[in-house]
Amino acid sequence: MRVLFRKIIFLVLGGLLLLSGDNTFSAEKETLYVFLPSTSRPKVIQERLSKACKNIEIISFGKIEDLKARIVSAPPTAVLSLPKVLALFDEYSVVFSGTINGSREQKYVLLSVDKKAKLDGLATARVGVVDFLGRREMKKFLALQLPALPKFKRVTKVEDLLPLLNFKMVDAILLPDSHVSFLQGKSKLNLVATQIKDSKLAVTALAVRTPQKSNNLIQTIRSLNDEIKRLLEVEGWSE
Repeated sequence: MRVLFRKIIFLVLGGLLLLSGDNTFSAEKETLYVFLPSTSRPKVIQERLSKACKNIEIISFGKIEDLKARIVSAPPTAVLSLPKVLALFDEYSVVFSGTINGSREQKYVLLSVDKKAKLDGLATARVGVVDFLGRREMKKFLALQLPALPKFKRVTKVEDLLPLLNFKMVDAILLPDSHVSFLQGKSKLNLVATQIKDSKLAVTALAVRTPQKSNNLIQTIRSLNDEIKRLLEVEGWSE
């Protein structure tokens, strides 16, 4: 009887250990941080992407400073953002990039009221821009995008660019070509776009910390449907 009792105890304890091991394994979810200066709010991106990627923990950020701090304190499996942002994190490498109209880049344009912006007068102009790199890095970025470096006013959301024009706080705003129609639809102002020669912005890309251990996450993001891709402001993926 004692022998039988001991066997039962061992079997029960063994089963509990196995269950404990399974629970530990299932709790270890891959994590994806998302930071996109897009026309959609971070909360919306997080909610909709979480529904599409049920096996991945999604956290979406609205400010570059918050993303930087979280990556230091709790490094994720991967980061989905603009290549310029991803380049700030040496431990992450891009596995594939998004495309718009078959290209990994889109044009940057200036948007102003009633008339085109004067490119030869940018040195003394005031320009609004969504800050996705931080003040110092944005200044370097703008110096490469514009023929002259203006005084720039930074905001954290695309829709916050409109009040800058409404209240004449800036002469123009700088934004990707894909955001022009969104702002024109939100404003009663006559917003006129000015093309800038050789001014381009690479679109959304995915970077992972350890490619060999991120196959599930990589495949999940690669397989997103067209509706979610539009949310991330891409039409397709390119390696």
